[in-house]
Amino acid sequence: MIEFLGTGSARPTKDRNVSSLLLHHAKASFMFDCGDGTLRQLINSPIATPTRIEAIFITHLHSDHYYGLPGVSVAFRETEDESGYEFDTVKKRPVFSPRGLKSRMGRLLERQLNIEEFGTGKMEKSGVHYDNNLPLENHVIYENQYLQIAAFFIHHAIPSAAYIVREKPTRILDLDLLKQKYNMPPSPLYAQLQRGLSVTFNGRNVKPEEVSQELSGRCIAILGDTCNPNGLIPYIEGCDVVVHEATGLEMDKTSILQKFHSTGAMAGQFAKRVKTKQLILNHFSPRETMAGLPCSEADYQKRILEEAREAAGSDIKVTAAYDHMAFSIPRKRERNAHFNRAM
Repeated sequence: MIEFLGTGSARPTKDRNVSSLLLHHAKASFMFDCGDGTLRQLINSPIATPTRIEAIFITHLHSDHYYGLPGVSVAFRETEDESGYEFDTVKKRPVFSPRGLKSRMGRLLERQLNIEEFGTGKMEKSGVHYDNNLPLENHVIYENQYLQIAAFFIHHAIPSAAYIVREKPTRILDLDLLKQKYNMPPSPLYAQLQRGLSVTFNGRNVKPEEVSQELSGRCIAILGDTCNPNGLIPYIEGCDVVVHEATGLEMDKTSILQKFHSTGAMAGQFAKRVKTKQLILNHFSPRETMAGLPCSEADYQKRILEEAREAAGSDIKVTAAYDHMAFSIPRKRERNAHFNRAM
């Protein structure tokens, strides 16, 4: 599940905080960007639990994307009572970022966070920045038993990253079949079957393909600020969800491009090129003028959504994110009541 904590750009408004989102997966959470005020958004979240955050990923070092780190890091302190005294026990989380975060906030964050930087800080004129200094093969910077997260650079005014989250394949057991056909109660044998191993129970050989379904992993592309992410296309074609900035309207495209941002229509065109199923727009401008005339922030953003949908086409679902919006991503599976599990 994706939970948007902040969906505005540059500065907060009464309805939108600046950039941050959480990916909730397998009882853990992963934060992408952490603009100022993110701690308050976490506190007000009906879903998030700060201590479940396993890692933080910063897309780029503009203030509306990382100034909230000191506040959020405080939420990681867990207070223990022992012999009448209080002790701070802190599990240090990794925070991944393009090069430069350590020099800006290293001393401030060192008690709660391990800063892991990537990239040389050099900029390419367009597309992906193929950087040999990324720490692992295939740009993978984080991996656990459930998923991999890879980083690629996309074009912006400063080095800006896109994070590609790929879930590993998994097996979902048909619990009713195990009980009815094999009379097998819950036991460690279940874990072996989920790992794709055959087991023996009551003298019968039980194969995993007989009692489970292998589900291919989901893919989520979370893009930082950009005016040209086209170099990502070979890596995310067919991705389930693309999160893309939509700073403004086509009528304002010249000024938006001058700041290396994208319009809603540009986001829609990119979604069409990568053949995604779902485009989610964020990073909306707080602009309150349209064609030189006053308008509400909501009306301006509604028009951004309309332009994105028109550019993406009818085969792609386009959604405008709002603060505390939660979005579940269905698994790639057959419709079967026994196999029902959401990210």
